[in-house]
Amino acid sequence: MKRKKGEIHFQARKHSVSGNLSVFIALLNLTVLGALAWTSGLNDGSSGMAAGVVGILVFLSCACGFMIALYSFGGKDIYYTASVAGLLMNGILFAVCLGLYLIGAGI
Repeated sequence: MKRKKGEIHFQARKHSVSGNLSVFIALLNLTVLGALAWTSGLNDGSSGMAAGVVGILVFLSCACGFMIALYSFGGKDIYYTASVAGLLMNGILFAVCLGLYLIGAGI
C-alpha cells in the first residue's frame, strides 16, 4: 500500500528496558542517599558502620546503573529518553558519592 504525501508515519520504536532499569536504580540510589543524609544529620554525623556500608553499596550501585545506561544505547529502534536520564542521574550521583568519600578520607 502506497502512502499518501503528507501522511505521518511513526516508526515502531520501544522504550529500552535497560534504560528504564537504570532510571529506577538512580531513583532508588537517590532515595537511599537522602535517607543516609537524614540519618546522619539526626545522629550529628556519627551514623555508624552500617550507614557506611550502605553508602558504599550506593556508590557501587551508581556505577552499575551507569554501565547499564551505557549498554542500553546499543539497542535498535528505541527511545533514548530513559537511557539519557539514567546515564545523567547515575553519573551525577556517582560523582557526588565519590566527592563525599574523598572529603571523608581527607584527600
